[in-house]
Amino acid sequence: MILLLFLVVGVLASPSLAQFPCPDNALIAPCICTVDDPMTQLNMDCSAVTSDAELENAFQQEFPFHDFDSFTLLAKTSEPRIPITKLTKELFNSVTFTNFTISHTNLKTIAPDTFTLSLQRIHTIVITDSFLDTFPFDILVDTPHLKDLRLFRNQITHMSNLNSNSLEYLHVSYNRGLGYGDQVFWGVPNLKWLVLNDLDQVYVAADSFIYLQQLEYLDLSFNKLHTLYNKSLHFHPSATVQQIKLEGNEIDNVEVDAFKGLKPGVLLWMQHNRLVDLPEQVWKNTFEEVRGDPTSALFVFDDNELVCECNLAWLIVTNDYLDILARGSTCAGTNDFIHDLDQHFFECQCGLVTCPPDTY
Repeated sequence: MILLLFLVVGVLASPSLAQFPCPDNALIAPCICTVDDPMTQLNMDCSAVTSDAELENAFQQEFPFHDFDSFTLLAKTSEPRIPITKLTKELFNSVTFTNFTISHTNLKTIAPDTFTLSLQRIHTIVITDSFLDTFPFDILVDTPHLKDLRLFRNQITHMSNLNSNSLEYLHVSYNRGLGYGDQVFWGVPNLKWLVLNDLDQVYVAADSFIYLQQLEYLDLSFNKLHTLYNKSLHFHPSATVQQIKLEGNEIDNVEVDAFKGLKPGVLLWMQHNRLVDLPEQVWKNTFEEVRGDPTSALFVFDDNELVCECNLAWLIVTNDYLDILARGSTCAGTNDFIHDLDQHFFECQCGLVTCPPDTY
């Protein structure tokens, strides 16, 4: 009994075994290993590292287990950036992760094979507010469980065609000048959220989103779009898009059949653009698509210089359409709310009905 007690005390006194299943904290410092309760998930937080060498050194130590849940390099925007500059396969040694969260760093380079050992495990990659100029998008085809990819606020200039049946959330905003091909999204059919604002994007290609069968949210706001071209915003018949954000662009032209596949309940944000007209041949079919439940669909055209003459009569005199228009929409020059205009006046003046002489 005395011998057994001695052995137990000796085991617990061992620094490496006392921190089991984590590696020795003293050796991996300033990285910190924690274990979620119940003891099934290992986490590695290296937010306090001060150099690439310090980070690499932590992963050269002995790890009792190599499959971790999360890797974190995270600083508040009010704090200095974490001074790491590169990630490589060799840096992580033989350690793999399910979730990567990296933000507010000096990270510039990710080697193409950085995630090789983790590819079959990855669920989330978040690398934001850093200086990445490239990202290995080609790995998506080999990541069967990746659902969430966020790379916003970097300096990425090119996104290759995406191929993933698991990806549901993609956020690449604030990569000024990011370029990609017309078919970049054709290979991610289960994408639900697509966030592409503040990219300086100048056009949207025909059928860009037609293969996104599960799409719910599309954000193209605060780009440099001038024209919405024919078929540029056509959606898959099975998709139920809930929001389309196009505000803050320079849109002054919408071609016939630019929109197709919208459903009742959609929110279309078109405010802060340069539209002067909503031509019937362009917009009537779009309003008609969502008219099944006019109390839930909403098209927002605030802060556009809309001319309120007979060109808008088709919209003004029909409550079925007018109810879809947000109440903040106003007329150029007068700032009269379109909803407050006299419908009968437009019917008479635009020849939609026969009115007695001098009715108005």
